[in-house]
Parts: sequence; structure tokens; C-alpha cells
Amino acid sequence: MFGISSLSLRAKTIVMAMTCSVIALMIAIAFNAFYQNKVSEEQTKEEINVIAKILADRSTAALQFGDSNLAAQNLEALEARNSIDTGCLYDENSNLFAEFHRKLETLVECPSESPKLGVFIEAERLLLTRPIVLDGIPIGAIYIETSLYKLEELLFLNLGVSIIIGAIAAITALLLAARLQNVVTEPIKLLEKTASSVQATNNYSLRATKQTNDEIGRLVDSFNNMLNRIETDTGALRDSEERFRTLTTASPVGVFQTNETGEYHYVNDRWREITGIYDLQMNQETFIKSLHPEERFQVLSQWKESIESGEEFKMEYRLLKNSGEEVNVICQAKPMIATDGSVKGYLGSVSDITELKSVQFQLEQLALYDSLTKLANRHLFRNRLEKAIRNAKRTHKKLAVLFLDIDHFKRINDTLGHDQGDELLRSIAHRLRFCTRPGDTVARLGGDEFTVLVPEFDNSYEADTIARKILEVLKVPIRLRGQEVIITTSIGITVGLEDADDANVLMKNADLAMYKAKSQGRDNYQFFSEEMNVEISRQLEIEGELRRALQNEEFELYFQPQIVTPEMTVIGYEALLRWNHPTRGLVPPGEFIPIAEDSGLIVPMGEWVIRNACEQVKRFRTHGILPANGHIAVNLSARQFHDPNLVNLIRDLIVTTGINPQQIELEITESLLMENIDNTIQTLHELKALGMNLSIDDFGTGYSSLNYLKRLPIQILKVDRSFVMDIPNDKDDMEITAAVIAMAHKLGLKVVAEGVEEQAQVDFLLENKCDFVQGYFFGKPMPVAELLSARKKSSANKS
Repeated sequence: MFGISSLSLRAKTIVMAMTCSVIALMIAIAFNAFYQNKVSEEQTKEEINVIAKILADRSTAALQFGDSNLAAQNLEALEARNSIDTGCLYDENSNLFAEFHRKLETLVECPSESPKLGVFIEAERLLLTRPIVLDGIPIGAIYIETSLYKLEELLFLNLGVSIIIGAIAAITALLLAARLQNVVTEPIKLLEKTASSVQATNNYSLRATKQTNDEIGRLVDSFNNMLNRIETDTGALRDSEERFRTLTTASPVGVFQTNETGEYHYVNDRWREITGIYDLQMNQETFIKSLHPEERFQVLSQWKESIESGEEFKMEYRLLKNSGEEVNVICQAKPMIATDGSVKGYLGSVSDITELKSVQFQLEQLALYDSLTKLANRHLFRNRLEKAIRNAKRTHKKLAVLFLDIDHFKRINDTLGHDQGDELLRSIAHRLRFCTRPGDTVARLGGDEFTVLVPEFDNSYEADTIARKILEVLKVPIRLRGQEVIITTSIGITVGLEDADDANVLMKNADLAMYKAKSQGRDNYQFFSEEMNVEISRQLEIEGELRRALQNEEFELYFQPQIVTPEMTVIGYEALLRWNHPTRGLVPPGEFIPIAEDSGLIVPMGEWVIRNACEQVKRFRTHGILPANGHIAVNLSARQFHDPNLVNLIRDLIVTTGINPQQIELEITESLLMENIDNTIQTLHELKALGMNLSIDDFGTGYSSLNYLKRLPIQILKVDRSFVMDIPNDKDDMEITAAVIAMAHKLGLKVVAEGVEEQAQVDFLLENKCDFVQGYFFGKPMPVAELLSARKKSSANKS
């Protein structure tokens, strides 16, 4: 202020020292004058008070006796005090009794009445009124008035003296400040000179000279330490830059640096290799041309947005080299922040991820696509189904899920071999793609199970059209290993969001509908209906009751006799499982056996059947209803037959019951034999090694190959009842039955004819030398108690 900022440090020091000195002296002088004035005033008050007290004591007699002359003489004593102008004496009634006046130009009169007691200062005058007391009783008062002009004279005298002393002190301070300022400013001048030299030369090895150990000395130390730090940091920065250049030159990633507008300032050799840009003068236009045309706008937009916002840039995109090669890169650039907080440029890297993308694509194919058919797998199909459900809720359109299962694929796979089975699946996948729309999803869930997702349609007939097309296309013969194979499929269809709006429920519904198509004879499609859910609920209920039935031993074996020809005597029995339900009574096998098969309960149920059959062998022998060479035939279900513990179980039962293993005959259905033929043959050999008889049940209803039939270790064929029941009315059935018997005998096998109910059928079978017959004509299936009772009646009738 007042131009002081432009002064030198020396002048500022002197000005500040003088200013402080003058202000301090002025304060001291003023305080001293005020103090002296107050002291003088108090002294005056004390003196006047003493004089008033003396006069009051002297005036008691004059007031007591009313002697005004005596009172006036007493007041004349005030003449000796020059400052007292007036003295007044008042009686007890406050009336003026006597007075004293100094001869002045202006006479100071006494008040007519006694003033208020006390000491007062008014208009540079001191007024004192003191009571006159005699024996503790006021008899009057004395009033004295004095001038304070002598106090003012004394005050001005003190001020003058103080000002002279202050002036002398100020001059002395000025001289001392002018001398002493060199002690402070000289080290600072030297420090300023060193700093200017460093600034001019950028030589951070210079150091300021330290002359004192005070604050300025510590400032010099701090300045020198700062130079040390700058010198060290500068060297480290040079080393860092050198390392940066070395590292970027050998870096496996491309490194680049731009200014605040995105213009390239530096790129390393790897960056040029990745981008294919080798121009010496790198510019933004050259880089833009290297971007793939399909992604150019998106990359530039995001890069511009990052520059404007000062944020990090990170993006995957493609480059297109002049050679036409596409390069997948990932680019990442972070802003370089200046000391003022602004962005001064970007430092970034570019990595070639082309190979990584290729591997990622392969992994994605493995994770989301079936490796054999290249169709979507279960995981991808589920994701697309959930997405389609969300879209259908939003657009209020329908979607359909088709569940396909190839009919008898296992038989084809086992017959032709797994390699041809895989080729068949690939052909099926190709045809399914042909049958569907571009937006549909075809997936392979595993094995021979396929699904089709139709994500958007308005009318259900569109899904119906796709299903019919699939059925027709798949029936076209497929050539495998020089032979044509004709396949069919069973399709279940569910419509969302009509049937359900949950992926799990839709998949389950389509599966149920597919099984419904299977039960309708295969090679057809069925739409899901709520009745299927009711049926499934019923099956689950029966499954639970079957579990309880096993625990409560509600099962019972019925036995139907088998007759040997031509003797027409009983040679054995077929054991048939029955369920005595506690509330429903006898439940037909066709109602619970399929459920037991699907749920796996058929395995423990089959074990119970075999165990009871073995126990009944000894009992029947004891009661004479089973000949020594007789047997009891037991049916094995598909799941039971493929149970890895089957052979060990039967071996243990034979040992435990102690029966002749030849008295147990195991019946296997013809369709079961053709499932995994190699394992089937091995299991049959293991069972035969135990000494058991083996037979093929329901022969003629399956698809047995004579090539495999002659390899099977079996002894008996059972002609299915469907061929016997129409004899002698159906000539075709008669010829088929006769041919089966003749063929079996040629292969050294025995034949059992089921379903014999008439004498004409017996005659025909005897004529064609059928070995065994079985049916209602000879006896219906009966429980053990009824069978033994019938035996007793027969024995009694014979006797």
C-alpha cells in the first residue's frame, strides 16, 4: 500500500521499523500524559478534601455560636491555595453563613443553598461539598470550588517533553534500522542472486552461501535442500525417460502418446507392427484409415468422448491393414494430468488379441455349442429360451419349444456302430437347420435328444407346420456305410406363454408332450395339454404308493402253468407280479410296471420277484406241483437287466436258497436284447454260466437280427400271444408261428407259445411240434394258495 510494495527489501525494513517505533512512542506519550493527568487530578482531590476537613473542624465553633466573623476569618486561610477560587460555609439549614472569594476578573459566586455532598468536576473546575459534624450531628457544610487550569498546564508541559524525547528516540531508531537492516537483507540478497543464476542456467548444482543460523539461515538450508531434490529428481527423470524409451522399444504391446487433442506424438515399433502404419510422420488421419470401416465411427466417437470428458479410453476393435489382414486389438489410454488439473495428453497401449479372440471363439463354441453337430447346446438353448420368454412378455407374442427324440436310435447306433451313429446325428442336425426359420434355435441336448425354439409367432399352426416338416424331412433315407437308414422322430410341442412362462416348466411340458407322442406309436407330434400334467401327477402318486408297497410287502406272485407237449403235463410256471393295493385292490400290471420302470423302482421290485421265485421252487417241489426238471420263469425288465449288480444278486440268491439254478428261467424281451448288443451278450453269458435257462419273450414283435440271434446263449423262444390268438382264423399268423417254430428248431432252440385259449390253437401247435404251450386254456395265473388248493383237489379226484 502507498507504493511500499515497489520499495526494496532494505527500504521496506527501515519503513517498517520506523513506523513501528513511531506508533509505539505515540502510544507511550499519550498513555503517560493521560496517566499524569489522572494522578494530578487525584492529588488535587485529596488536597482539597484535607483542606475542607480542616476548615470544617475549625468552623464548628463559629457555627455553634453563630459567629460569622470567626467563620470568615477561617475561610481566609483558603487564600494560601492559589487554585481555590471560592469557599462557602453553610449552617444546618443549608443557608449561606460565610464565604471566601479570590479576587479574579470574574467573581465566582457561592450557591444560595448548600450543594449536594461529594466531589464533582464540571467545566475544568473541581467542586467539593463536605458536611460539618458535631457529636455525630450535622450542623452545616463547607463548599470549596477550585480551578484545574494548572493541571492543564502541567499536562501540556508533559506532552511537550514527551514529544521531544520521542523525536530523539525516532531519530535514534532510524539510524539503528539503517545500520541493522544489512544484517537481515544481505543474506537474502545472496540467496536471490543464487536463485536467479539457477533460473538462468538450469544448473541445479549451484548452492546458496549460508551466513547466519537464524531463520534466514534455515531458509538457505531449505533452498539448498530443494536444489538437491530437484537435481536428484531431474536425474531420475532422465533415467526414467531412458528406461521408458528402452522398454517401449522392446515392449510386446504397442505404446503411444498423444496431445490433449488426440494427435499422436510418439509411437513405438510394436505399435507400428500391430497397426501396419510405418509413416515417419504419424497423424490422426493415417490412424483413422487403419480402422476397420465397420467399426470406424464407433471407435472415433468413443475416443472423442474420452478426450472431451478427460476420462480413460478402453475399447476392443478391429484394424484393417493394407494387405487386407484383419487385426483384433484392445486399446487402453489414460489421461496425463498437468499440475493445474487439466489434461495435457494421453498415454496408452495397443495389444494384438487376434489369437486370443480365436481361442475365445473356440472356447465359446465348446461352451455354447455341441461339438458333434455344431448346434446350440443345452446351456445356450436355455439362455435363448429365457430371452425369448422376456421378449414375448414385452411384445405379447407366442413362442414354441419342440422336443425331439429319435425313435429307436440306440438300436441303430448299436447296430451300425458309434461312428456311423455320430454321422447320423450330424445328418439329422443338418436337416433340422433346413426345416427351421433363420431366427429359430436348434439345439442338441445330448444323445439323440434335440430341441427347437421358435421365438416369435402369432398362430400355433406355425409350430405345427415346422413339426410336420421335420417329420417329413427326417423320413428321407440317409445313406450310412453303403446302406440307407430311415429314421422317425417323436416330437413334443409346448406353446408359451399359453402353457407356461418359465423356462423349466416349458422344457418339462415339451418333454411330457414328446413322451405322449412316443406312447401314441412314435413318428408323430403332440402338443402339451393340462391333462398330461394330471397324468404325471397320477404317475408320481403311484410311484409314492409303490415305494410304500415295497416297505409294506403289498406285492404277490401269481403263477401260470406251462405245458410240455406232446405229454400235455405241467413242466413249469411263469411268475407274474401282482399288487394288492390296500384300498384299490388288485392293480393291473400295465398300470404300475411302466411307472416302476421309469422311476427305477423296478430294480428292487425285480429283486423281490427273483427272491420269491427261488423260494417258491423248493416249496413247489415239496408239494409235488413242480417236476424235478421243471422251472419257474421270471421276466427281467430292461433297467433290471442292465443293473450292474444283477449277476451277483442272482448268484447270491441261488446260494442262499440252495436251489438248482436250472429251475429258474429268465425271460428277456426281444427289444431289450437289441440295446447295446455287445454288453447284452456278455451279461447273458454270465447268467448262463450260473446254470440258468434263458429265453426271449414276445419274439416277433421286435427287430431281432438273425445274425445276432445265433450269437445269443439262449435256449427258448416265446412266440408272442399276438400271433397265437388269431389262429386258426388268420392264415398269416399261422404261417408266421409255424415259421418261428421251424426256425427255432433249426437253431436248436425250444419254443413256447403264449396266449393259448382254444383247442384249435392247441392242435395247430402240436401239429407244428411246438415244445411248450401256455394260456388260459390250461390255467389262468393264480396265487400260491389257490395253486396248492387246486393241486389238492386234483389229487383227491384222482384217488
